[in-house]
Amino acid sequence: MTKSELAALLDHTLLKPEAPYSDVERVCREAVEHGFAACALLPRNVPLAARVLAGTGVAVCAAVSYPLGIVPADMKARQAAAAVADGADEIDYVINVGAARDGDWQTLAEEAALVVSASGGKVVKAILEMPCLTEREAREAARVVADAGVTFVKSSTGYKGFKEMRPTTVDDVKLMVDAVAGKVKVKAAGGIKTYEQVKALVAAGAERIGTSSSLAIMDGWSPD
Repeated sequence: MTKSELAALLDHTLLKPEAPYSDVERVCREAVEHGFAACALLPRNVPLAARVLAGTGVAVCAAVSYPLGIVPADMKARQAAAAVADGADEIDYVINVGAARDGDWQTLAEEAALVVSASGGKVVKAILEMPCLTEREAREAARVVADAGVTFVKSSTGYKGFKEMRPTTVDDVKLMVDAVAGKVKVKAAGGIKTYEQVKALVAAGAERIGTSSSLAIMDGWSPD
């Protein structure tokens, strides 16, 4: 891939709750400079990002119900609607992982439908938190939220508070691609730090990459 094609795959991510506005503005300007797909930020930072990124072609992505995904579905929907009102172009939300482990697919379907509706036609990415799920659970969760209308299924938050957390793998991406059967796109995120990882994940079917290591990945690019 070319360097510009690489940049267009990346969601440049800053999800530290302690980040001051100066860091948010810096990350947004980095995204513009490199031509990244989006800046992924916490809801607090969406209004600032929307102002900085207006007219640049870089999307504002709000991470709602982050990082645990345990708030009620109607609250996730309200968070999504508020983020869109503040200027978000995309919504990344964490599914109810406990419901997935319980096999409560109706809850996941209803939750996804609520978030999609509240997002008003914006891109919605459902974060499955695959390191916490069995293969069967992850496969069914991906299928259910895809059927409910999300735009992407996403592998992980990368949140280190989960004891099961590990980097997203090629097998994770292949499982999601197979589970959604072309209905929706696949985003890989969680522990992605190198260009070699990105190449492998894209070859497996990922169409977007979420990472806080975007600059290092760009530095690691080399012509194929």
